[in-house]
Amino acid sequence: MNRRQLVTVILGVIVFHAALFWLIAGTNPLPKVTPIPRPQFIARETPFVDAKTGEKMIYREFQVSTRLAFPDVLMEKKE
Repeated sequence: MNRRQLVTVILGVIVFHAALFWLIAGTNPLPKVTPIPRPQFIARETPFVDAKTGEKMIYREFQVSTRLAFPDVLMEKKE
């Protein structure tokens, strides 16, 4: 391989990479997806009738989450 062929190959590789980078730079990046946080307070009501007395009762359940951050965020800070 002589000197002229070597220079031609090197210039071809440089032009190819420059064109490739130019095409990549023109594309828009993908948007970042953020997870939807779970609600910290959940309330449920379940009505039922007592079989012995026939009285209608409502069972209420409340659930409170004390998680202040996503687990993967906490793991990143520990490392």
